Amino acid sequence: MPLFEKMAAGFESLNAKVESLLQYSVYALVVIVTLEVFVRSVFGAPLIWARDSMLWFYSTMLLLPVAYYYSRGAHISASDLVQSFNLSATQKATLSLINNAVLLVVAALLVNPALSRLMVSLRIGETSILTLWRPPLWPFFILIPITFTLVSLQALIGVVRSAQALLKEDEQR
Repeated sequence: MPLFEKMAAGFESLNAKVESLLQYSVYALVVIVTLEVFVRSVFGAPLIWARDSMLWFYSTMLLLPVAYYYSRGAHISASDLVQSFNLSATQKATLSLINNAVLLVVAALLVNPALSRLMVSLRIGETSILTLWRPPLWPFFILIPITFTLVSLQALIGVVRSAQALLKEDEQR
């Protein structure tokens, strides 16, 4: 197996492990919501930490596995929109290359602003204003550049694989 495929397989394995781990966090979310509903109905007051905790669990489950789902094709893409056009393998590979290249550029460009926002949050000691608990926000903001980095790397893998498919199609002609 060439070096690129080993690295891509390792990265995709990491994404799969992250997704597998995060699927269990839904149980923690259910416990928090159930506890919040119980305490609110019995004592007539909310838990001060419940809303922020629910937001963090949900955001983590939403953001971190994005690269995994992208690698599995579990997303809507331009190829889905033109599926009925009976494209050739070369045209599909070209469309995939364009798709991945655009995603790579966009995600890579968003890493720096996300890191800057994280640094500001750390520097000023920013806290949540949603509840009286007021936890620091940097643990939430760290998810965003990590997600964009993971998506950028997955898009780079997609660009290389699409280019390889195009070259293979070209050789077969």
